[in-house]
Amino acid sequence: MVRPTFIRGMDDRHDKALFIICVLGGLAAITLVRFLGTGLGTFGNSTVAGFVAILIGIGIIFLYAFFIWQSRARSPMSIDRASDNTYYIGLLFTLWSLGISLYKISTDSSQQEELVIQLLPDFGLALGSTIAGIFARVFLQQLRGNPDDVETEVREELGKSALALRSSIGSIVADLNSLSNQISVSLNEL
Repeated sequence: MVRPTFIRGMDDRHDKALFIICVLGGLAAITLVRFLGTGLGTFGNSTVAGFVAILIGIGIIFLYAFFIWQSRARSPMSIDRASDNTYYIGLLFTLWSLGISLYKISTDSSQQEELVIQLLPDFGLALGSTIAGIFARVFLQQLRGNPDDVETEVREELGKSALALRSSIGSIVADLNSLSNQISVSLNEL
């Protein structure tokens, strides 16, 4: 007889795919907005592209965290890894935006003063994505279930099941004793 293949109930393939999509999509969107968004205009002393890039980075981090928070049937290890991923997404966006800033500085050294003002949104994005990643990680860590609570709940359920099994076995033994007595009486009458 061939045993059925064990299928794990909790799978993290979707988490991995979503992490990769969030990272690559976010990096691409941030790059496009920072390099091609200069025509969006200004808002005060900053560019609209800077605000859009910051909103994209923070939005992607919070959407990923929301997906993790809404997903059920997770092991504590999976929640730890997923909450760490929110921080890593923020860190990757930070490093990427700082890299964009360094690239811009290295390619155009003629207008240093104007270039520094244009680089501020990249640093704003770096700071914003780091804060969002840390906030999302802390949020997910605080909302996860405590493994000790799960262990206590399992022990209580096992205790209830053991009591139910004991009472069921007791009634079966009583029924067998009654049946044995009835068979004895029937045999004696025969």
